[in-house]
Amino acid sequence: MAGDWSNDDIVRALERMDDTLKEMRTDQRAANDRMVPRESWEMAMTSLKEWKGQVSAQVIDASADVGRLRTEMDARFEKEAAKRTSAVRWAVGIAVPTILTVVGMVIGALTGG
Repeated sequence: MAGDWSNDDIVRALERMDDTLKEMRTDQRAANDRMVPRESWEMAMTSLKEWKGQVSAQVIDASADVGRLRTEMDARFEKEAAKRTSAVRWAVGIAVPTILTVVGMVIGALTGG
């Protein structure tokens, strides 16, 4: 097999290998330029983790605030509903006997009594 190669073939093969190695080095340098140093990456990941923790805490705080506001609004609504119910009961308590008195007077007047 080795005898099948001429000196020129071997030289061309070695030149192709050399060119391929040069391309691989160029590609590797380009990849290295796109890479971030480990320290920078780790700092970024630590910052991201801290930020996620802060966001989670804010979401929990916001949920607690919403729950507190709902409780306050429910209490206000119930208080207002109680006031209105009391006012309606008071009005009915006065209106019904008054209406019955008037109706009784009208019936008495109509029946001659």
